[in-house]
Amino acid sequence: MILGIMGAMPDEVDQLCAKLENVTVEPYGGVEYHKGTLAGKQVVVCCAGMGKANAAATTQVLITKFGAEKIIFSGALRGQFARQAAVQASAAAQAESARAQAEQLSRKLAAARAEVRRYQTRMFAFERTLLALKHDNAELEAACEQAWEQLEQANARAEKAEAACRRAEAALAAMQQTAPETPAQPDTAPEAVPQCEAAPEQPAPETEESLCAPEQALPPEPAQPAWQPETRLEQMAAELMGWFDAMMPQE
Repeated sequence: MILGIMGAMPDEVDQLCAKLENVTVEPYGGVEYHKGTLAGKQVVVCCAGMGKANAAATTQVLITKFGAEKIIFSGALRGQFARQAAVQASAAAQAESARAQAEQLSRKLAAARAEVRRYQTRMFAFERTLLALKHDNAELEAACEQAWEQLEQANARAEKAEAACRRAEAALAAMQQTAPETPAQPDTAPEAVPQCEAAPEQPAPETEESLCAPEQALPPEPAQPAWQPETRLEQMAAELMGWFDAMMPQE
């Protein structure tokens, strides 16, 4: 245990300093603090000066810097100064401790707020990513549903076309079985009658009027009549072609 001994006047502490053993002097704040042993106990002796303010400041230094656990005042009015100085030193020590705790708590609070802001930023980024993924998933689901519908429609059209082909094949087979065979007709083309060779026409003499006259237009060719089926087989083939045209999808 370290004892702190202080006096208001130098005469009050000089005798104590003379009796110290293993003395070391350490100045601090304009006051010399004598550290040593007195009667086998570690003591710190100093001269605080006149006034309660000097006594309180010296008491705080003895407690905080030199670790004094008990303070002893010497000289006149030492009891009153001791009580006041002890109260002020205790209040100052408590204020210093409270200020240190408040600073530590403030640093912890600032760190916690920064961590909360960082997590909020990450959470907002994750929410935006999740919304984008949900939107893409909805678009993919709609595209898949549309593709399945188109596939079903294509399968239905293919089945209809296949059924129509089977019906057409059956109809052609039936027509081939029921159609009578037409005998081949012999070539009875009439023999060519020899014609007398006509005398070559003499070209008419060209005149100024014939040279200046415009060329005569050729007569228009007669229109070809539309094809009409004549036999039963041709009629059934025309009907089948009409069915195929009706079943083909219109672009």
